[in-house]
Amino acid sequence: GGSVVITNFGVINTTSAYALFGISVGGYGGSSGSNGGFVPAPNPDAGYGGPSGDVTIINYGSLTTNADSSAAIVALSVGGGGGDAGRQSAVGQYGANGGPGADGGLVTVKNTGTIYTLSTSSVGIEAISVGGGGGTGGLAASAFLGGGGAGGGAVAEPQTADADRPRGGGRGL
Repeated sequence: GGSVVITNFGVINTTSAYALFGISVGGYGGSSGSNGGFVPAPNPDAGYGGPSGDVTIINYGSLTTNADSSAAIVALSVGGGGGDAGRQSAVGQYGANGGPGADGGLVTVKNTGTIYTLSTSSVGIEAISVGGGGGTGGLAASAFLGGGGAGGGAVAEPQTADADRPRGGGRGL
């Protein structure tokens, strides 16, 4: 996925949604084919997950959410999952490996404005970076390996306003 940058200077008041939402998602690795014959044939490993981009959200304005589970700011970066390997049915053939997942990108949220979450089940700022999961190994008579999972990126949330003390009962971060 590509990089995402959102900057708000205005006033946003929602009744059933997030106020600011930014997400970057890496691509899926792609699956490898299967071999259903009696003669062993090469079966390539599954594809690698694609990396996600960095997500940056900057709020200088005023954000208010009124609904349950409606965070004022949501910033997500999710690495792509590795592909799944195909099945091998030939005797003596090893299964292909599942593809590895990709890392999540850097997530940065800067708030110098005000945040009001009026539901007790809403948070002021939710910032997450998650690595993609590895793909499954191909089933075979001999052996197979799953792909490795990946790591999440760093999360930075510098605060210079009162997001950590939202009004209305919601949690800050």
